[in-house]
Amino acid sequence: MFKKVQFIGTAICTTPANLNSIEETSDDGYYAGLPDDNKDLIARLNLVKQSVRAAILSEKTDSSKETLKIFVLPEFFMRGVLGAYYSAFPYLAETILVEQFQKVLKELRESGIEFDEDYLFVLGTILSTKSKIDYNSEPDASLYLTGDYLLDVYYRLHPEEKVREDMLEGCKGSSMGRLLKLLDGKHITGTADMVWNSSGSASDDAYVDILKKTLDYCDAHASLEVGNRCIILNGADILSAETGSLSGSVYEPVIVQKKYKSKEDFILNYSNSNQVTSLPKYLQTTTKYYDIDTSGGENKKSPADGLAIFEYNGLKIGIDICLDHSRQRLVNHLYKHPEDYVDLQIVTSCGMSVRANAVIAKDGGIVFNCDGEYELKDVSAGVDGNCCHTSLQRVRESISVKDNRITADAVLEAAYPLLDKIPCTVPEDAELYRFKDYQIHIYEPLNLE
Repeated sequence: MFKKVQFIGTAICTTPANLNSIEETSDDGYYAGLPDDNKDLIARLNLVKQSVRAAILSEKTDSSKETLKIFVLPEFFMRGVLGAYYSAFPYLAETILVEQFQKVLKELRESGIEFDEDYLFVLGTILSTKSKIDYNSEPDASLYLTGDYLLDVYYRLHPEEKVREDMLEGCKGSSMGRLLKLLDGKHITGTADMVWNSSGSASDDAYVDILKKTLDYCDAHASLEVGNRCIILNGADILSAETGSLSGSVYEPVIVQKKYKSKEDFILNYSNSNQVTSLPKYLQTTTKYYDIDTSGGENKKSPADGLAIFEYNGLKIGIDICLDHSRQRLVNHLYKHPEDYVDLQIVTSCGMSVRANAVIAKDGGIVFNCDGEYELKDVSAGVDGNCCHTSLQRVRESISVKDNRITADAVLEAAYPLLDKIPCTVPEDAELYRFKDYQIHIYEPLNLE
């Protein structure tokens, strides 16, 4: 049994490159990475190896075997230049990730880095799919340029923003009519005139209304299914070169699947997304997440079932992936299983802060957030609130629920300050993320109550 827990977060921006967020709903940019999926995945794991080594060698990291060290990466840490790793075999990229990460652990141990079951690695999320893109067939043929049409309107409304002629080419005239016809039952007479001819808040309101309704329509009709999943392994998960199986561990890799797709999870544009490869991309308008059945609660039945609560060496741990947190996925579990609080709640995200009405950690429990939304700035790193990469808080009073409603939000103590902040850099020859600089955030060990 562990007596303490210490959180270590990787503060790195995992949003698309050349990003321009559109009305806080979707993004215009491209996916950074290497053109070859396998090389891309290995390059990202090399960063993990660099980061894990730096964290373990830090004098601020507790070496006691009685302290559980939890190393957390943000959402979208592994997605590739198409927006998701593609294979005809389900979750092949995840299998490769697990095997390669186990090799990383083996290499680190052989180099003299000591760790065992006292380390838990929450590997952000990996996006993978067996849905091959075919923009010549319906419904994708009708949806894949929708994002470009939406951006056409946006940049006409906001001429002060960057206007890209390559994007606007082919998106004029009848294309707008095609976009508006996709609206789900919306009467557009007058609204279109307002969008094109007015200025100020009225036109923005009309645009946002069209944007959201169109993306809702796309979410309901998209056919490309993607898995956005978090893989959790512990330091004893070493792949044996002799047997090809896990050695020294009774645990299988734990997998949590994201349930709710945010309207910012993929890029909106198609025409301007060819900086790395000209292959078709997985877009906001053409993708949806695999279904997951949470009707029976979130306690795992098997390690890979996608549910969000698992036990590790006597500790109950809940994982939230970004929008799942604000949509209160774990609170919905509590409605079904009152008093089934967790000891530790981890939010891996790209644009999400800890919400007191979504925390189901017990009295004295701990909640940790590792977020990939923001540019690395010292003024916002490691603090509670919006625009922070990492945040660690203890729960003073747990959330209260009754009759499928919240009667009192969780009461959280002030965020803990950083104990150590290790600067790191992505190799110059690898455009894997939006920015080159990132940090390893190490927090003080906390007693488990």
